Amino acid sequence: MRRKIKSNRQGAVLMTVTVVAVMMVVIVAAAISLVAHTNTKTNEEYRKKQAYFAASSCLEAFVVKETNMMVDATHTSAFIEAKVAELQRIAADAQTIHVKIGELSGDGSTVDDAKLIGVNHPRWNDIDVTLKVEEAGSSSSLKATAVGRYLGQTEKVVAYMSIKPQSMGTTRPGALEIIGTNGGGNDSYNNISVYGNTSAPLKQSDTVNTLYKVTKNNSSFYGDTSIYGTLAFSDGTPVLKSNPYYVPGVNNDQTKGCTMYVSRSFAMLKNTGKVTSQYEKDRSFSAEPRGLNAYNYIQVDEAMIMTGDNAVIGAENYEIDIYTSLFDLGIHPKDITLNNGTNLVDAMTAACEPGAVNDYKDTMDMGGHGNDSKIWGNIYVRSKNEFFDGSLYLGCLNGVIHGDVYVEGDIYITDNNYTIDGNVYVQPKTGRALSDRVHGGTVNVTAGHEFKELDWTSMSGRSVVPNNFKPIPYYYYPEHMLCLKGAGGMTVSTIADTYKSFYGKGGDMTELKDRTDVPWFWTDDNGHPTDGTYDPVTGRANIDTVNFEPGFYDSNIDVNFTAVAKQSFVLGSYVNNATILVDLDNAVENADGRHDIVIILKNQASVSNNLTIIVKNDNHDVEGDDARFCYLVSDSGVGTVYNEYYDSGKTQESTYAPEFNGKNGKAAPFFNSNNRFNLQEYSTYREVYLGHGLDPTDRDYSSDPNVYDMPHGSIIMLLTEDATFIAPQDTYMQCCIYGPRANFKWENDGKQLMIYPTYADDGNKVMTNIIGSCIVKNFMTSNNNNTVVYNPVSSKSMVTVAHGFGDSVIDKTFTLDKYNNF
Repeated sequence: MRRKIKSNRQGAVLMTVTVVAVMMVVIVAAAISLVAHTNTKTNEEYRKKQAYFAASSCLEAFVVKETNMMVDATHTSAFIEAKVAELQRIAADAQTIHVKIGELSGDGSTVDDAKLIGVNHPRWNDIDVTLKVEEAGSSSSLKATAVGRYLGQTEKVVAYMSIKPQSMGTTRPGALEIIGTNGGGNDSYNNISVYGNTSAPLKQSDTVNTLYKVTKNNSSFYGDTSIYGTLAFSDGTPVLKSNPYYVPGVNNDQTKGCTMYVSRSFAMLKNTGKVTSQYEKDRSFSAEPRGLNAYNYIQVDEAMIMTGDNAVIGAENYEIDIYTSLFDLGIHPKDITLNNGTNLVDAMTAACEPGAVNDYKDTMDMGGHGNDSKIWGNIYVRSKNEFFDGSLYLGCLNGVIHGDVYVEGDIYITDNNYTIDGNVYVQPKTGRALSDRVHGGTVNVTAGHEFKELDWTSMSGRSVVPNNFKPIPYYYYPEHMLCLKGAGGMTVSTIADTYKSFYGKGGDMTELKDRTDVPWFWTDDNGHPTDGTYDPVTGRANIDTVNFEPGFYDSNIDVNFTAVAKQSFVLGSYVNNATILVDLDNAVENADGRHDIVIILKNQASVSNNLTIIVKNDNHDVEGDDARFCYLVSDSGVGTVYNEYYDSGKTQESTYAPEFNGKNGKAAPFFNSNNRFNLQEYSTYREVYLGHGLDPTDRDYSSDPNVYDMPHGSIIMLLTEDATFIAPQDTYMQCCIYGPRANFKWENDGKQLMIYPTYADDGNKVMTNIIGSCIVKNFMTSNNNNTVVYNPVSSKSMVTVAHGFGDSVIDKTFTLDKYNNF
């Protein structure tokens, strides 16, 4: 899941510019230490580099502290607003601060003469930085200039900042998030295509290593893919595609795509095939892989393993760079003994759940020896710890690396029949010769390339490690969204009273009230809601005309509605051939004083034949003050919920008592519509009926009457812990599914749709199952390809507070516009 507004939580704006100098100490000292060991270099380029590091580090520290201020547990909105005003006063005076590096404390502590950088590193007494902050045309636009000077060399860096209105810093789900599942052997990423960002954001990703497998050929990922755990490819050829949601010039927090981040290890095993990109990237590419240049890379925090024969990464002029902490081409992990004596596969499984270790090891033993594998792109192997120490292992036959290889550790070779069509650079280590860093073979580079020592870990440009996105913890779960109204102005549930009003049969808050007390959508065989009584003459069930309005034929979409719902209801126990219009435009006020409609999915409801729910919400802006929503929720009962996130200073997740159905000894919520289940918004249904395409992105198709620019979503499904929802054959759902501890299973295909811009590019319809997003614990795919097409949920919905309120951005704050390096 990506934040809609990226932000920074490192502290508040400081009281005076004088203190800004102290604020810089840690970052400046860190920049100095990165290059301090190259003390034998005295040339002009080296002095320029030092001056640049000092200037850019000071400026970056300043910008980091001054932009995107956050309302969090320690900083109020009023506090930040005061600091923004203070920065404006500083700029109005065009104040300049002079920082002498030698007079800064090297460890960031209070000033101590024994710790001064200049005392321990006298040469840094010759480096200083000036930082000037001034207005850039108005008090709402600032210019900060840092000038670094070192031994006659001067470098200048400029940052431009401005005040812009900001929306509240809510988070919105990615297209598909699978939350940690079963701790091993999970194949949730088979037979799927995802338009938008994909992730497996296990909450305990720092301590638990979950294995995710891709073993089929029909998986495509259109966007960024982030796996928190281990990812293993075998018998599959997944494809990384460009992100259709990236629009040049539009600030929608989307990148170009064609990236993969794995927090543990990534293994390409038997019959892997290719990992390729649609973006051009050749030998001349030199930019840092961040911002607009964040594409065509694989980032692995621990080990990258390639033992599958004929594996391919990248292509000529479409290079994919690899950033990892251990790179192995051709040697099975069980056959590698690390420098500290540990077996590699044991190091890789250190954080696995005990019951998942054997499956993990068996999986890693698949494949051949990386024979005939091809890589186009640079490989950067940085040391992380004593296990993943930045080493390179080569044991393949006829493998070719078309790119430069950068190694911080050592090089281990078991088969010399490989080729590196590029340079090999090894980070220098004090007291160790280059020849001592190569074990078992020789480094083979093609003519015109070099093998040598190089201080590459402090280099800028292409070698810089990309930004990875740590999983954002979930603080509130569906249970809270059903029952927790919130505190201190922090609204969690907006349907709590409405939801609770349906429970309490016989005083039991886990049992739904009878049909005589609350609306139930319980139908005859023709899909009409009945009231539980029967005509004494015909024996037929009487139609419920109290809780539902009669159905009608809608010629605009060629649909025979069997009923119209303008209030919340229970769906079940018996539903057959029903087509329901949920009318949010004319919804009655509910128990929460809103106009949302809640549909409770009756546990074990009997659903036969087709079930269609169309939600009409044409007259209310989903991002406006009167945003209206349709919530489909599991039949979970009313339990006790807690709010530790708010009560304990936003430091931990909120919990709930084991009183909800599925945790209290009663059956876990289960809903299966058994045959076709269609859930969508009226306007979307109409456009599809008219043969028009759908555009869920921020691209502009306003001039094309045959393309519908979709609004953000207003249909949300909440599935509580252990709940199961089964989507039957030919199901198509337009909604945000939020069930991070629930199960979701597809039985078959979706619906053929023209999804833009993909349809404009290739003319092919997309077999679509979900338009929206899906956040679940277990995502079980069918044998056919299942597709999730991302459409952001409205920021006014409850789902956007799943990650808490701590990252809310105030209405106005300084934001960074751009950096200039002269």
